[in-house]
Formats: sequence, C-alpha cells, structure tokens
Amino acid sequence: MIESLLKDCEKGQGAANRTAISLSIAGALSGIALLALSGWFLTGAALAGAGGLIAVRGFNYLLPSAAIRMLAITRTLSRYGERLIGHKAALQTLAQLRPALFLHLAQREPQALFAERSGVIAARLGSDVDRIENDLIHRLGKPAHWLSALAGTGGVVAMGGLAWLPWLAALIVMRWMPLQFARKRMLALSAQLADSLAALRADYADYARAGADISIYGLGQRVAQSLGETAREHDAARLQFTRIEAIVQACQTALTGVMIAAMFLLADAPAPLLALGALAALGAAEVWGQLVMGDLRETERADAIVRLEALLALPIRTVEDETSISATPTLEFVSGNSRLIVGPGERLLLDGPSGAGKTRLAAMLGGLRVDAPETLLIDGIDARALPLDVLRQISAPAMQEPGLIAGSVADNLRMARPGITESDMWQALDTACASDFVQGLPDGLYQWLGESGARLSGGQQRRIALARALLAKRPWLVLDEPSEGLDAETEARLIDRLDRWLADSKTGLILISHRPMMATLAVQRLQIGNR
Repeated sequence: MIESLLKDCEKGQGAANRTAISLSIAGALSGIALLALSGWFLTGAALAGAGGLIAVRGFNYLLPSAAIRMLAITRTLSRYGERLIGHKAALQTLAQLRPALFLHLAQREPQALFAERSGVIAARLGSDVDRIENDLIHRLGKPAHWLSALAGTGGVVAMGGLAWLPWLAALIVMRWMPLQFARKRMLALSAQLADSLAALRADYADYARAGADISIYGLGQRVAQSLGETAREHDAARLQFTRIEAIVQACQTALTGVMIAAMFLLADAPAPLLALGALAALGAAEVWGQLVMGDLRETERADAIVRLEALLALPIRTVEDETSISATPTLEFVSGNSRLIVGPGERLLLDGPSGAGKTRLAAMLGGLRVDAPETLLIDGIDARALPLDVLRQISAPAMQEPGLIAGSVADNLRMARPGITESDMWQALDTACASDFVQGLPDGLYQWLGESGARLSGGQQRRIALARALLAKRPWLVLDEPSEGLDAETEARLIDRLDRWLADSKTGLILISHRPMMATLAVQRLQIGNR
C-alpha cells in the first residue's frame, strides 16, 4: 500500500524528477570528463615541455583549457541544479505522502491505534518517512551512476591492452561485496535504530507532558537515567551502522587504488591516454561507490516501508451491510436487564463510581472504544457495528484529556468543521466560559499553545476542547467532567450557558460528572456499576 501511495504522490513530480536526473547525469559525466581531460592535458603539456621549444609551440593548449573550464562550470551548475530540483521534488512528494498516511490511519480501528504509544506512531510518520525521502533522492542519481561506469569504461578502453580487466573486476567486486556482506547486518541495525529512536521520541513527549510533576517530586535524575538508557541503545546502533559504512568506503578506496595500479601494468597506450583513462576510471569509480552506498542505504527504506505497512495493516472497522441512521439518532443503553432510551435533544447523566466504565461507554458513541461492558444502540444498531465515518457525525466529544494539537487557539477550534469564522469561535468560547482568558492571551485566538496545549492549565484546555465540541454542531454533545478544576462561580456560569445553548440548539447531552451542580444539567440518569 505504501508503494502505491508513494507512486500517487509522485505523479505531479515527473517533470521535476526527469530534470533532476538529467542534471545528475550531466554533473557526473562532466566531472569524469573534467578529470580525464585534465589528465590528458597535463601529461601532454609536460611531454611537450620536455620535447623542447618546437614541441611546445606545436601543442595547442587553448582548446583543452577552454573545455576544462566549460566542464568545471557545467559540473558545478548541474550538481547545484540537481540538488535544488531533486530535493524539492522529493519534499513535495513527501508533503503529499504524510497527510495521505495520516488519512489512512484515521480510518483504522481506534482500539488498534491506542495499543501503540502516540509518540511511537508520530516517530514512524516522521523518521520513517524521512528515510523514504533519502531513497527518493538516491533513485534520481541511479542513471548517472550507471552512465558514469559506462563513461569510465570508455576511458579505460583508451588505455589499450588488458586495462579493462581490473576495471571490470573492480566494478563487480565493489558492488557485490558490500551487498553480500553488509546489507543484512545493516537491515537489522536499521530496524534497531528506528525502534530506539521512536522509543526515545515517545519518552521525551511523555516526560515533557509531566514536566511540572517531575520537577516537583525531584524525579529529574531518574528520568535522565531512563532517557540515557534508551539514548545509549540508539547511539550504539548508530555507531555500528556508521562503522559498517566506513569499512565499506575504506574497502572501496583500497580497491580503487589496486585497480588503478593494475590498469597501468596491463595498459598499452601513450602517457597522455594513460592519464586520461586512469583519471576517468578514478572519477567513475567514485560515482560508482556512491551507488553502492545508496544501495546499502536502501535497507533503511525497506525497514521504513515494513514499519509503515504495519501501521496501515491495522484493522478498519467495517460493516457487512450498508447501514443508515437518522440525522438526529435515538440512543439506547442496555446494561444487564435494564434498558434506557434517550431521544434527540434529551440529556443523560452517566453515573457511577470511578472505574465503572462511564468514559468507555461515552467513547463508544464516537467509535473511540469498543470495550464498554454495556451495549449502546444507535437507532437500533449496535455502535460496534457502525463504521467510523457514521459514528463521527453523531457526537462531539470534550473528554478529560482534551486532545489539543500543537497550534493556536484558532487552529484547535477549526478542527471542529470547515467554514468556522472568528465570530463563531468567540461565541463558542463565550459559552464555554473561555473567552475572557483567551482575550487575555498575548495573541488572542492566534496564541500558540505548544505541544498538547501545554501553555494552558488543565481547566483552560478542557474549556477550549468544550468550545471546539460546541462548534462541531453534532446531534449529541459528550462531556466528561467538563467543570473539573473550576471554582463554584465559574462552574455555575458554565452550567447556565450550556443549559441555554443546549435548549437553543436542541442538541442532546451525554454527561459524565461527579460534581452535583454540573449533574443538574441532565434530566435522565443511567447507573453504571455498583455504588
């Protein structure tokens, strides 16, 4: 699936990729030609100088000098253009791939996603996609690598004799040896690197959210030790990876030296042609070595593809038959032998002790959970059997964990639905008793909130989430402890505004709250668990 997504994302970059490939070829071939011509020119000039004044006068140095300058300029411009256009095409491809992957993940079964740490999933969408970027750039250079080998072969043939024999042997060994002996090891290290990096990023994110508590309880040293262990695993794998690359490059360099020496021994041509062929082979071998290193790096891409495919292999909630529900569905809660039907616009309090499963039951309405002990029917259909795209249109949740994104207040509110205006935002914030503190922020609606809304208090985060839920305009509003952390006066004001908003909008309410004042918003009550 990843390969298919990648091809779709690359479709708009065909012209840019072809341009980058052409520039890569031009840069590689001009570099080889520059070395070869320089070798021929310097050797020929030296021989002419040794031949006396007549030979010097007969040696035409203007034409090869101009060609050398032209090749140098061509090489520089081609390499710059190839990097500029090739990297831009790769980045634009990934700019489409990341949201496409995110969209596919959004269709997965939430329970399957919750089994993974959010930081691990974020790391996969980040670092694993970055490794695909490196491969995209490497693939653009492959035609240049092969044509460079062909150009080097032409220079070697000019040396005459059996000079081609060590050249051909070196090309084969340089490509075969690393792939044979290093690829499998690098694949294992790549997986280890990705796992340790994902764990490290997830740990950082988790500890950052608990930064205040870590400081208060003096846990900094313990947290540092825990992070250090994960970091050392990552560093050890990275060191081994780098060592393998260094060994491969050292072997390539040594082999190139042996190849050049053998070519001189087996060649049969004048000195200028010997210099031309040897330097052409040297330049081509350097480019060929880049191909080999890129092929080794493909282990990272292969591992990244496997890991991303594992994410997209998570189950999708599906139904066998097409299901339809009304725009304002009726809810039916089944707990044991008791049933409670809640019609559109009605208000229900889920009551019971902590840990009884109230949050799990409320989350079933949005398709976020499937493990509540009670059964929830939506227009007579079990919520577990409804697809996510149907469930998402039913309820607007504001849970205890607000789920704010790293953006501004406006960014978080716009998540509710398209077309939200600033006026809509302020009305929702006012109903959620959040307009006063948002107006007091330095940038108001456009104040950056940091990771998970870290710049706000817990109560402020919940009220932003509540305003977002109000803006969604869904038939059911699901509130989980919406007044937690509020003083009595603010709580009373929030209850009054929510009461009026629910009546005016004719929105149904599913409420979870242990606070008696907030519970007055509900008309019906469903007991969950034993008191």
